[in-house]
Amino acid sequence: MQSIHLLLETFLERIRIPVRVYYVIFACVLGAIYLQGLLSPQLLQDAARDAAQVLHGYKTGQYAVSDGIVVWLAGVSFELFGISAFAFRLPSFLATLLCLYATYRLGTLLYNRKTGILATIVLASSCWFVLACNDPRLDAILTACILCAIWQMVLLVSNNRLLHAIMAGLAMGIGFSAKGSIAVLMPLLIVGLYIVQQRSWRKGMRLFPWVVVAAITLALMAPMIYGYHGQVNRFVKRTGPVFYLHTFFRAFLPWSLVCIAAYTKEISYRFRKGLRNRKREILTGIAPVIAVILLTLMSTKWPHYLHVTFPLLAIFTAAFLLRCGTQTKNRLIVSQQILATLVIIGIIVLCDYCLPVRDLPTMTGILILLSVTVFFLFENTLGRTSKVVLMSLSLGVFLFFVMSFHYYPEALKYQAGRTLATRAAAREVPVDNIYSLAGFEACYDFGFYMKADIPLRTVAQVATSPAPHYLVTGPEGLEQLKTLPVKIDTLEQAVNYNASSFNVGFLDPSRRNDMLSRRYLLHVTPE
Repeated sequence: MQSIHLLLETFLERIRIPVRVYYVIFACVLGAIYLQGLLSPQLLQDAARDAAQVLHGYKTGQYAVSDGIVVWLAGVSFELFGISAFAFRLPSFLATLLCLYATYRLGTLLYNRKTGILATIVLASSCWFVLACNDPRLDAILTACILCAIWQMVLLVSNNRLLHAIMAGLAMGIGFSAKGSIAVLMPLLIVGLYIVQQRSWRKGMRLFPWVVVAAITLALMAPMIYGYHGQVNRFVKRTGPVFYLHTFFRAFLPWSLVCIAAYTKEISYRFRKGLRNRKREILTGIAPVIAVILLTLMSTKWPHYLHVTFPLLAIFTAAFLLRCGTQTKNRLIVSQQILATLVIIGIIVLCDYCLPVRDLPTMTGILILLSVTVFFLFENTLGRTSKVVLMSLSLGVFLFFVMSFHYYPEALKYQAGRTLATRAAAREVPVDNIYSLAGFEACYDFGFYMKADIPLRTVAQVATSPAPHYLVTGPEGLEQLKTLPVKIDTLEQAVNYNASSFNVGFLDPSRRNDMLSRRYLLHVTPE
């Protein structure tokens, strides 16, 4: 490995590749990873649940006000491009592009163009962002709305233009329809702290544009509030107090340690200098932390509550990287080398033992990116800032390539929906006579791959139905059906694993079967 590194270093010294070329190459590889996720015909099981909701509205023509902007946009995409995973993902993918643009503009507005560009690179190569490009559950639309609202309100603070007030109100109103009050509270909290720190009311800040912001936001919120009235949220996630900490560390890879270092330096600076200097960090660094602390005190926690702060954290991290001294950057290089070593060891174990790579193009891509990552770990001719950035960027690209082109395609083979749908189509099972057994194991991706809205049928309805029909259920549902006076024929069965989760037991080949359940396609007839 050392000899390969020396050969690469000698070769690059001779041809003198500009640093910009590295960024272009990594941008192309990231683009390929994004497109792989966008164009993949398969859906993760949790995403398939949301796709089933969209499919129901598309097939029945009945969209509820409370469905929100994510469902509406996916429904429009189905109308334009047909029922497919691509059409379902497209609105979220476009939202991530808007998020990148808003990050660049806000970073440039608060600092300078170089910070805006680097912040865009940090965000685009973070783990959450790569996954959000192809999974609408990760709330790219919500994040884009919150960031655009913050960006427009910061502009409004400085110039009082009515256009920025309208855009901010639209962003918060649309964001509210995506995921509720977090889309309004987060921008108001962050920009409110910024206004207090800047003391903007002393600099000619006008009231009328802010009245326009409130009026537009409330006007867009009103139909959603009416639609939510009387509904009960059955999907509640309650976790421990450190939920956001480990979520941040995983989702902001490979920049997590750099961001933590930025906060360490910022806290040290604030203790020495107070809050009056470096006012921009109030918005990009301190305000997100205050928001997350308040969210931590809530009993209900969701990952997207943290994800919406990532664009601001990317700007904060980029500004720190461009500002910090040589000694700090040397420490960052060491910490990133340690992180990269651990990630590389984990990927080697994954690709050799857990889920061995058998596809030659994928293996070739993994080996090339591994070599590039190792090269940047030990490359010494670059400037300190470029080394930290390119080392982190190469690690992120390597990790995301493995996840997008190897791990998820392999894990999705264990989801039952597509297998059952293919076999049901081969058997020419009538789609309008297939039901899902209510109250038992679901198989959301089955209906999506069948391009059909699969209705629910209760156990009581099955027992009293006079006509034969088909049911999709799991082991518990099958056991319940065996107690009924009906004849059950198992037409097809398939192993099932929720590929949305990352379970260590599934990765261990010796324990994998224990992590798998089953889904059945049954033909039920009354006795």
